[in-house]
Amino acid sequence: MSFKIYHLSDLNEDAQEFLKMPKRPYKEKDSYNWPNPGEKLQIELISESKKSLKFFLDIYESRKSSSIVVGVINDRKPTFQSRVSDRQLLRVDLCSNPEILRHRNPDGELVVGNHIHLDVPEFGSKFAVPLAQQDVISGRDEDFISYFESLLDVYSISDSVLTFKYKLGV
Repeated sequence: MSFKIYHLSDLNEDAQEFLKMPKRPYKEKDSYNWPNPGEKLQIELISESKKSLKFFLDIYESRKSSSIVVGVINDRKPTFQSRVSDRQLLRVDLCSNPEILRHRNPDGELVVGNHIHLDVPEFGSKFAVPLAQQDVISGRDEDFISYFESLLDVYSISDSVLTFKYKLGV
């Protein structure tokens, strides 16, 4: 098992650029309801500097674990958006019972417990590291909201325009 600490600078250069690009919701709302267990919330985001790109923030609350996914779609044909062309930039997987979360990296390493998927050279976003082995986002162990709010900062969502109504389970 590697003990390297992963930083924002370890990500693919274009992933770093996408993350740093200021974004806002495509359709602004007063607030968003956190998804119920088994549901997913997708928020489309836009960047004023690169309007040809569509960004998204996905929040999935399963019955046993939670995931946050941030990504980008290169939208050259506005009427056609293929989910196949999605590119995951970051994904955080958290669970109160860390033994439930198991991920095998492309290099064969098994990651058990709460982890983050990072878009790194050679492996892309299929590469996961334990939360303690990265400083891309910060939070408190098993505290989903603190990691989520840190991820919003890293994802450069401008002017704190996303307000959430959290559920009891989060």
